[in-house]
Amino acid sequence: MIDLHTHSLHSDGTETPRQLVERAKAAQLTLFAIADHDTTAGLEEAVNAADALHVAFIPALELTVDLHGRHAHLLGYGINLQYNELLNALLWRQEGRRVQFREKVRLANKRLNADHKGELDAEALLKEIKGIPGRPHIARAIVAMGWEQKFRPAFDKYLIDYIPETVAFKPAHAIELIHRAGGIASLAHPGSDEIGLGRFAKTAQEVRAALKELIAQGMDGIEVWTPAHTFKMRAFYEKMAEELHLIITGGTDWHGPSFDAPAPGIFEIPDTVAEGIRSKLKM
Repeated sequence: MIDLHTHSLHSDGTETPRQLVERAKAAQLTLFAIADHDTTAGLEEAVNAADALHVAFIPALELTVDLHGRHAHLLGYGINLQYNELLNALLWRQEGRRVQFREKVRLANKRLNADHKGELDAEALLKEIKGIPGRPHIARAIVAMGWEQKFRPAFDKYLIDYIPETVAFKPAHAIELIHRAGGIASLAHPGSDEIGLGRFAKTAQEVRAALKELIAQGMDGIEVWTPAHTFKMRAFYEKMAEELHLIITGGTDWHGPSFDAPAPGIFEIPDTVAEGIRSKLKM
């Protein structure tokens, strides 16, 4: 089994890179990656832990892109951690995430007030957050305040307002950055209605056109194996990948125990899914 999509506390996960690598070791994964949102901050720790624990590891990240006025995520695999152009671009994006975070807290507070609950302090949260701020941090704060008992209800009830990404990469720029850093680019959870093609591509023809548009900009693959996809979706995107000669990738999108999602090794992704990425990265 493999897992090529997890998050540490350096973005919006709850576990350290070493803890994630330890999970991969315990699950006997044959290939593992941490792909934090818009940052490479935890990858050096992860690489060192993977070397020490003899876990096959791919340095990765997940870039936020503006796709037809909606945000989507591009996974970058096999990146050079010291590539300055990428690191500088990430600083720009990280400031944008902080601006967006304040707006997300404001909208969450409107819903909290409507339910006669308290308000969150965006600046206080930003000071507490160790990694890149995101909606999971807000949901966890709502639970910590006792306004909801569990993460998922807090997320679904108070964080449903869509906010356009005012500071996000254009797909071509993100793909170029990933390639220049020595990596390959794969579209994350394409079937997702929340963060994927499902926001604007409703038919097979529209999905194919969207994928071809990204391929023309250099995209290498798509994430087919993900808990965000039903069995039917997985079969559809496998067919799309074969038809359009795209690498298939897969991962749990694990953010930690509170996220109500399968942990690495629980959602089974077969070793064969890694064949394309291993070949492309010459592993």
